[in-house]
Amino acid sequence: MSGWGRIVFRSKTPFLIREGRGTMFGIHFQWRVSLVVLLVMMMTGGITHASEQRTSAVGAYTMGQDDTLQKAQDIALNEAMRTAAEQIGVYVKSYTRMEDSAITKDQVEVSAEHVMKVVSKRFERSVTPSGDIHITAYIDVTYDPDAVLADLQRLMQTHKEEPEGQEITLHLSFGDILGRYVGEVNAAGLPDGQGQFTWMSAKGLLLTYQGAFQNGHFHGQGKKSWSDGSCEEGSFVDDRLHGYGKRMNPQNPKGNYEGNFSYGIPMLNPVQMGQMVEFDDWEYTATRVETRKTLEITLSDGQAEIIAAKGIYMVVYVDARNLYPYTRQIFSSMGFSLLDPTNGKKYSEDVHATTGLWYTMYKKGMPQIVSDIPPRATIQNISFIYDVPEETKLENLYLLPLDDWANVSPIQLRET
Repeated sequence: MSGWGRIVFRSKTPFLIREGRGTMFGIHFQWRVSLVVLLVMMMTGGITHASEQRTSAVGAYTMGQDDTLQKAQDIALNEAMRTAAEQIGVYVKSYTRMEDSAITKDQVEVSAEHVMKVVSKRFERSVTPSGDIHITAYIDVTYDPDAVLADLQRLMQTHKEEPEGQEITLHLSFGDILGRYVGEVNAAGLPDGQGQFTWMSAKGLLLTYQGAFQNGHFHGQGKKSWSDGSCEEGSFVDDRLHGYGKRMNPQNPKGNYEGNFSYGIPMLNPVQMGQMVEFDDWEYTATRVETRKTLEITLSDGQAEIIAAKGIYMVVYVDARNLYPYTRQIFSSMGFSLLDPTNGKKYSEDVHATTGLWYTMYKKGMPQIVSDIPPRATIQNISFIYDVPEETKLENLYLLPLDDWANVSPIQLRET
């Protein structure tokens, strides 16, 4: 460790800066922390108490051939979140009047991501003349600059303190995670029984799971906590909430949920096909389902092509009513996934097949997913296509929007 660094004077206030290096979970990092900067600035008026601020950001992504719609929306949303964090970082640096020597740009942006609250988000999809699908994410976020500074202080302290326990890599359902474990183990040395596992996320958040383990997995009653105050608590199976539990996020209270989960997914009571569901100012239902091994689609150049499913195509037909006061397209504002709650598998739209069938239906003058829907108008038989394993049972599949599953009932599919 290096000794005390230089003294930076700002607004006649001395800030003692300490620098060093360390290792955590096998990852080398550098840290620079102002030991008294926050306290002194608050006491001397270097920081004035700020009210909650608001900013907007946009992220965009053009889908590749092998991308799913969910992956594309996640990438576009992450771009928007990064842009918002950069904007917040610029404001906080100005708000605190602190030099780069005290707090780095990257540190401010990491803390901004931790504390900002997404108050609204929406996605738009468009098809280019060449047939590419362009995804745009729009978000509005709020944040408190004082909370950003408090999170910076927490991050610095976290990096200085080495967690207790034995270093171990767990092969969890969401990836191989390096962390530290304290608790009971089985003959193979894997966590089994009661214990605590702690690790660091890619965004610099410290995560802890405390509770029951089985053969190296979260299994049984437990609680998963993030250092930003978020938590999941309840019954875990295969590392995810399954059964009764609750999910709390102080940065996004709209996503808070207590009730039944299916492999980490909030699961309200399902409704039957033909029963209307309201979500994001759409009213919709699934009306019928077709299963096919192959599809004839039309490419953007007008040529016909026969495509074959890796498993089997599920073609789900949806009726939708626009509750917004202006004309829009269901394709540009929302999408759907299929969920199999018996195993937690999720299936995104096969975008290549869906857009190819759209061109086919367009040539025949039939409704398509990019049809303009006026206010209060309904369009019928909009097709969404999914490539699912051939052994999948239709009655096990639920239709859900891509986002905010905690706020909408799934539609259980059945033969028609």
